[in-house]
Amino acid sequence: MDGRASRRRAQAASQETAPVIYMFDTNVVSALVHLRRGFENIAHRIDALGLEQRVVSAITLSELHTMIAKADEPQAKTVRVWRVLLNFRIEDFGEHAALHVGQIRADLEPRGMKIGPLDTLIAAHARSLDAVLVTDNVREFSRVPGLTVENWLRRPAD
Repeated sequence: MDGRASRRRAQAASQETAPVIYMFDTNVVSALVHLRRGFENIAHRIDALGLEQRVVSAITLSELHTMIAKADEPQAKTVRVWRVLLNFRIEDFGEHAALHVGQIRADLEPRGMKIGPLDTLIAAHARSLDAVLVTDNVREFSRVPGLTVENWLRRPAD
């Protein structure tokens, strides 16, 4: 019985000290790639995080590959994108995230509050990891119950 209590205490302690995970949406990664207004603020905040806290969804990666494929100079764009992505962990989209997609759609669609299909996948992925989603699209993502959303591109006065 002592062993179980010790495991529970250790598990509770590890949950209390677990670092916050931040998942970065496509528009935020794109701002870093293209050095858009506000990218310095994002870069500064990212630098303060450990690598284990910086996550990009495989869904965002697919959107970035689309951006590369459509670029006038795909090789140059690939280099710029991967220079940014080297600062993040790429997180695979799995079964647990898929479960969250179903829950989100079942919650939003009957109320006429749909969000885009890729945004639904990204929101579900972030929520499944209990991650904070960093995006410039707060209006859309804030519709998702149980998802914490932050905008690091805009200052509160913007």
